[in-house]
Amino acid sequence: MMPLTDAEAALLDGCCLVFGTGSRLYGCAEPGSDRDLRGIAAPTRADYLELRRPRERTVAQGADVQTWGLHHWCDMFAKGSPNAMEVALLPPSAVVRADPLGRAAMDAAHDALHAGFIPHLAHYAHNQHHMYERGDQPGKRLMHAVRVMRLAVSLASTGAAELADPDAASLLAIRRGALMAGEAEYRRLEERLAALDPSRVLPAAPPEGWDAPVKKLALDMASRSI
Repeated sequence: MMPLTDAEAALLDGCCLVFGTGSRLYGCAEPGSDRDLRGIAAPTRADYLELRRPRERTVAQGADVQTWGLHHWCDMFAKGSPNAMEVALLPPSAVVRADPLGRAAMDAAHDALHAGFIPHLAHYAHNQHHMYERGDQPGKRLMHAVRVMRLAVSLASTGAAELADPDAASLLAIRRGALMAGEAEYRRLEERLAALDPSRVLPAAPPEGWDAPVKKLALDMASRSI
């Protein structure tokens, strides 16, 4: 991955984990696709003393740069947010920066992957498909509907998934106009997901206290900071 620009680095300053996401990670980027970056902001000593959370979202020109405070990310993960889930599935090539707290967050997320993500993934896919049906950027919307439905089916059937789609070429074909093939696959995936029982491969929710070691490490690191 290309080095961060000065603007991106400024927005992501103080993040314990920075990673790339979006179409470049999923394997379906076009030459002009923006770079999408995400970061988990570590709490500072001042955050603890003033009982506040770090910043949540910022956007830089030419790139989507979104940050979550660590505790907010933990809440999102527990509730099944697909965006928060990506931390559990990151390939090493997507990680721009990770300090000990960032690595602890990735490890905790990997060990706490749960079935609660699946209905949220399906909901996102359904929304993308609905926009495709309305004619709103049909190729792009249907591509993402299929991509996310593939992810949901993989999680529900095996308990694991890859963010970089193994068949990215077919996703790009949908984006470029193979709408009949994309629609047929979406319907097949939808039926398959409905027939699966995710409880066979994943717990319904993350284990109790899954994020406690991460939050303790964050507090320890903040207390040692000047």
